[in-house]
Amino acid sequence: LMFPDLSLPFVEALWKPQLLKAPTEAELAQEEAKYAGHLEAIRNTTPPAPPIGMEKQLGPPAEQQAQPEEEQDDMEEEEEEFTDDEGPADRF
Repeated sequence: LMFPDLSLPFVEALWKPQLLKAPTEAELAQEEAKYAGHLEAIRNTTPPAPPIGMEKQLGPPAEQQAQPEEEQDDMEEEEEEFTDDEGPADRF
């Protein structure tokens, strides 16, 4: 070699076994616990607004709760009688 001073110092550092050692089980367990803590924090945060399509109350709407079951059955039967196939566009 004509210029021994120009050797790359980081290449020699890569050959040292200290840099190539694997993390210990304790270090891995600590990282996993930290990651699980982050996931739990994300899970426990409340969104600023309800997601799109979700209503504020989880149960059925108040109007349907107040109606007796017989009226609800009548309404369901009326809804079943109408289909999209009965429109005037099917005549042509």
